[in-house]
Amino acid sequence: YSYLWKNKIRNKIRNKINIFIALPIVVEDSINILNVVSKIFFIKQRKNFKVFIKPHPTMKIEVLKKYLNKFDRKHFKITFGNIDKLLSITDILISSMSITCLEAIALGIPVINVKRSIGLSFNSIPKEIPREIWRHCSSEKEILNAINFFTYKLSIKSKSRQNIGKLVRKNYFEPVTKKKVINFLNLH
Repeated sequence: YSYLWKNKIRNKIRNKINIFIALPIVVEDSINILNVVSKIFFIKQRKNFKVFIKPHPTMKIEVLKKYLNKFDRKHFKITFGNIDKLLSITDILISSMSITCLEAIALGIPVINVKRSIGLSFNSIPKEIPREIWRHCSSEKEILNAINFFTYKLSIKSKSRQNIGKLVRKNYFEPVTKKKVINFLNLH
């Protein structure tokens, strides 16, 4: 997680909003996210958004492609890039039950954490983190409202997002240094 101290928190807003969808490990949860989000981005064809979809490393690409074949691919891109590189161009993250949610917040990136449609729902974002940078959503309407809220907030309050990111890095992550590795391995 050393990149959390190297990546700069984005302040600029471009003419397109980059939405990064980090799919979770459970295939059913991934399909649920894609179902809900597809109605927002693919069916309504929002042209001011660019959508990047990254499958979980354990997901077979055939499963994802089979499901995504019903959508026009010019509105999204399937990517296998490194999380740190993807987060460096991300304006809003959509995911579920993933440490990526906390990483994004540590970089000042707003997060939409999608509730599970089946089984127990696990929120990977601690309750102490201010809700101004994240939302816990389950329906298309809730997700659309969160996207609209964060899209508006991207142009303002970047200092607030930066402060929340610093607090999350301080409280939930540790920079990697030689001294800290030696202490962790108990080699002193």
